[in-house]
Amino acid sequence: MALAGGVQAQATVGEVLDGGGVRVSREKMTALMPGATVSGPTESGGEFSADIKAEGKVSGWVRSATGRNGSVFGKWQINEDGQFCREITVSIGMTNNTDSDCRYMFKLGNRYYSAESLDRSSSVLVRKIVKE
Repeated sequence: MALAGGVQAQATVGEVLDGGGVRVSREKMTALMPGATVSGPTESGGEFSADIKAEGKVSGWVRSATGRNGSVFGKWQINEDGQFCREITVSIGMTNNTDSDCRYMFKLGNRYYSAESLDRSSSVLVRKIVKE
C-alpha cells in the first residue's frame, strides 16, 4: 500500500523488520508513553487519539468507521515483556464497550507500529506518538 510521496506502508511485523525497523524495548516504552498522545487507525477502520497520562490513566476520543464520535477512558501499563497494555471503555452514543489488550511497539524511521504478536505475519497498525 503506497502513501503520499511514494512512501510504502508496512502491513506486517515482518515488513517492518525487513525495512530496518526495530522492536521498541521495555525501557524505551517506559520513557516514551507517559505524557504522550497516541493516535492512528483502529482495527475496525475508524480512528482514535488518546492521552497517555503518567499516573496510568488514558483518555481521548474515537471515531467509528461509520463516522460516529465517542470517548475513550481507562488505564494503561507497560508489562514485563515491554508491551503497552490497556483496559479501556469506549463510549459511542448510548453504547459502552470495554476492551483490554497488550501490543508490541515497533519503530521504523520516525514511524511507530503496534502489533498484537511478535510473529512476522502479525498485522501492524501505524501509531503517531507525540510527546510534548
